Amino acid sequence: MSKRPIDEVASGDVADAEASPEQKRARTSSGVSEEELDKAVAFLIRDADKFVDIFQNLKTRKEEQKSLKPQDLDAKTKKTLRNLAKTVLPVSASVQQLDEELKKQPQQFEPTFAKLPSHGALTKWTEEDIPSSLPPLPPVLDKVVEDAAFTHLGMARRPTDLSYERLEWLGDSYIMVISSGFIYSTFWNLPPGKMAQLRERLLKNTTLADYSLRYGFDKRANFPTEFGLGGRPGGTKVTDKERTKVIADIFEAYVAAIVLSDPEEGFNRVASWLKALWAGTLAKEIRDLPKTVAKQMELAAKSRLASLIVVKGVKIRYEDAPMKKTQRDRHTRAIMYTINCYLDGWGETNKLIGWGTAPSKKEAGEKAAQCAIDNKKLLSVYITKKKEFMQAQEAQQAEEARQAQAVEQAQDRPARTGSPASP
Repeated sequence: MSKRPIDEVASGDVADAEASPEQKRARTSSGVSEEELDKAVAFLIRDADKFVDIFQNLKTRKEEQKSLKPQDLDAKTKKTLRNLAKTVLPVSASVQQLDEELKKQPQQFEPTFAKLPSHGALTKWTEEDIPSSLPPLPPVLDKVVEDAAFTHLGMARRPTDLSYERLEWLGDSYIMVISSGFIYSTFWNLPPGKMAQLRERLLKNTTLADYSLRYGFDKRANFPTEFGLGGRPGGTKVTDKERTKVIADIFEAYVAAIVLSDPEEGFNRVASWLKALWAGTLAKEIRDLPKTVAKQMELAAKSRLASLIVVKGVKIRYEDAPMKKTQRDRHTRAIMYTINCYLDGWGETNKLIGWGTAPSKKEAGEKAAQCAIDNKKLLSVYITKKKEFMQAQEAQQAEEARQAQAVEQAQDRPARTGSPASP
């Protein structure tokens, strides 16, 4: 097609002054010359209003009558259509070729705004949500954006073409919101730090990359050769860490593609899919949730331990355990703390009776106290001593009360010495 400005074509100047006669007579695969295509464009632009008016009129008449035939048209409409037909027929082949060329042009994705779900869409996990197999993959409803989710920028035709990198940026935000909503709704009893650790397990690159591989995203990826398992033949190869990051990014891009291709229901479809997928990752935490809540509703372990063995003069201390190196969680790599529980009293000094490890010192201290409580054989010794001590104290207090009462009664008794007898 001609690359001349559209205003030149619209003015009726369909001849290209710079084109040679050979170029003007050049034929396309359908036998239509470039010059004829230019004339068709000019014709369509010139009579666009006539086409719009007459076809809109026909559309209205057809909708009203459902079945419209030439003999149903009035004389004026027939005459207008005949005049248009006379001008359309000579360039009909050119118009058809023009339509075919336009279809060959790279499709451009027009982004739309997706509707965000209400908080009610992000309901809590239950054991019924834990899948027995890999949840079905939701389809992307737009072919252009689906292809983009698997296309590296280096493989795109133009730098401005949609690629996985821009979609990944948006998808990352979507899964952050969705995961936060599910965790907050389900594990409301956890402190913010613990909830953040659960979210990190769901969003880290190794987790998302594993999802991508299970759904075969790596096989659909249109990436430069160096991202393949064997790398570029005789050339460079990305590291395992870099490849994991890219495979994880594809997953995030696919999430965005689902939402963008379905502005009405895309977000909710993604949320339902991820809820099932993530339920498999947090299956243990979801199953243990009732026990966790029940324990937290009970008296804190430190308070329970104190009520069992502490009296005046007996102390329990919680101190950092001596460690040679920093401890980290094997899943999230978060720093872990270990607290020791010591007893001073009941004939003991600096007696280690429990210990606990957790992401926070407060939680580790509670675990240390629970550890001491669970050591029933050791704890029974101090519980017995406290019981005997309390019994002895109660007996002493009872004796002191009895003696005090006796003194009070003696002071209130009237003197009987030297009093005359009654007549």
